[in-house]
Amino acid sequence: MNKKTLENNKTSGLEWVDFIKETKNRSPRQITKNALSWVKNKGQALDIGGGALNDTKSLLENGFKVDVVDIEDITLDISKEIKNNNLEVHIKPIEDYDFSIEKYDIIVANYVLPFINPKKIKSLMNNIFSSLKIDGIFCGIFFGNNDFYKNRSDTVFHTKNQVLNLFKNHEKLYFSEVEKKCLNYRGNLEHCHSFEIIIKKNKPRHRKGSVGLIVNSKNEFLLVNLKSFKDKYFTLAGGGQDNGELLLETAYRELKEELNISREDLEFVGESKKPVVFYFSKPTVRECVEYTGSEKFYFGFKFIGNDNEIKLQEDEIRNYKWVSYENLKDYLLFDNQLEDTYEKIKEIFPNLP
Repeated sequence: MNKKTLENNKTSGLEWVDFIKETKNRSPRQITKNALSWVKNKGQALDIGGGALNDTKSLLENGFKVDVVDIEDITLDISKEIKNNNLEVHIKPIEDYDFSIEKYDIIVANYVLPFINPKKIKSLMNNIFSSLKIDGIFCGIFFGNNDFYKNRSDTVFHTKNQVLNLFKNHEKLYFSEVEKKCLNYRGNLEHCHSFEIIIKKNKPRHRKGSVGLIVNSKNEFLLVNLKSFKDKYFTLAGGGQDNGELLLETAYRELKEELNISREDLEFVGESKKPVVFYFSKPTVRECVEYTGSEKFYFGFKFIGNDNEIKLQEDEIRNYKWVSYENLKDYLLFDNQLEDTYEKIKEIFPNLP
């Protein structure tokens, strides 16, 4: 939850600090207890939006090392009262947390994801799934669209299908729609509507691929318009990895095939630490293998060749452009595409723009 969201919450009468104080020392949520029964290895846990740390205490009691991410300083104050060396609290917006790949055996996110900007939820969910170990457990609670908070402009409310769709690529262990009268944290009787879900991360079949993040002497980035795209939609050049091929070699091969750019035309700068993970709307079959998504690895290069040597792969590429950092927003129009590209530019070319 970011500062702006927090301010909106306060103006609508909900003080997060008051909420955390009032809910301190409550029992852990039942869904968290249920989720623990499915966890194979009690190693590392993450509590997203830990608040009063009631779920965190349950995780610690079960032998986990626990990371907590929350925006409120009071969460850090409560953690100091717990005095447990297996607990580490990170005070920052959830979207800014560094989700390490396959780190956690369980991730808990109860009543926190509805407060994430809808434009960022898809990217955040990808980070969460990426951060779960294979067979790791996720549990979360989402607001239903009949909840008494439903008129709040800063909160996202879901239908049953919308919640299930977030987790369609993973094994559903438990799902419940809860609609009843309940007491809010102030002690008032309200109509509550929520969805509770526990899932297990299945071993994904992601097709790996490489992306060439190429900058020229004018600090412009090379974009291509594929024939399968509309005219105004562009992307970075790249493609899927062949069997037995190193990912860097994939990048060089794809750039040669698509744009006739040879490795002699490129000065290698660096590569990203983590891939961009994308889940397909439906499985895709290539060479008799079914894939549920892709992992794109980014490689940065400086272009030291000549533009007149660039030749398009006619059956795939319609056009290419050199685009300044400021104008990328006019060409990278797919969901999360611009944000992902900005992140990789910052990582590989830290001195640009």
